[in-house]
Amino acid sequence: LLAQAELLLHLIKSIGENLSLHSCILVLKASGLGLKVLSSLRPLDTSLGEAMKLLLMLVLFSVNLSWLKTHLAAGSATDSVVDAAEASTLILGLLPIICHCTQSADHYKLSLSTIDVVLRGFSTSATWIPIVEKHLQLHSVVQKLEDETSVATIPVILQFLLTLSRVREGAMMLVNAGFFASLRGLLAKLSDDQHS
Repeated sequence: LLAQAELLLHLIKSIGENLSLHSCILVLKASGLGLKVLSSLRPLDTSLGEAMKLLLMLVLFSVNLSWLKTHLAAGSATDSVVDAAEASTLILGLLPIICHCTQSADHYKLSLSTIDVVLRGFSTSATWIPIVEKHLQLHSVVQKLEDETSVATIPVILQFLLTLSRVREGAMMLVNAGFFASLRGLLAKLSDDQHS
C-alpha cells in the first residue's frame, strides 16, 4: 500500500493540472478507500502511518485539482457537470474520514489543511456544517491554540478557523468551542514571549 500510494502521488504530481476531473475522481475513490481502512486501524505502525500520510496528500492534491477543474468546467459539457457533482459528493463523503484523521498527531496538520480546502472550495455550508459538527472534535482544535507543543500547527489551525467562521453556523460553533478564550490565551502567551 505504501509503495502504491507513493507511486500514485509521484504520477499525479508529474501530470499536475493535466489530470482530468474524471481521473481526480478515481484517485479520490482509491485514496478514500485506503484512508477508510487505515483510519479504522489503531495503533498504526510506521509504514502504515506513512501510507496514511501519502493517502492524505493524494486526497489534498486531488481535492485542489478537482476544485480547479470544477470551476473551469462550469457551464461546459454535461459530462463535466456530472463529474463535478460526483467529485463534490465523493469529497463530502470523505470529510468524516478526514475529520477522524485529525486525531492522529502525525496527520493532524495535513488533515486539517485538507478539511480547510474542502470547506473553502466545494459546498455550501448547509452540506458540510453537519458533517464537521458530528465528526470533528472542534473543541480540541481550538485548545491546540494554547498548546505549546502545537506551535507549528497554529497557522494551519487559524486558517481553518477563519474559513469556518465565514459562515454564521461555523462562527457559532467557534463561540461554543471556546475560541475566544483560547485566542486570548495565545495572544497573551505571544505578548509574554515578546517581553521576555
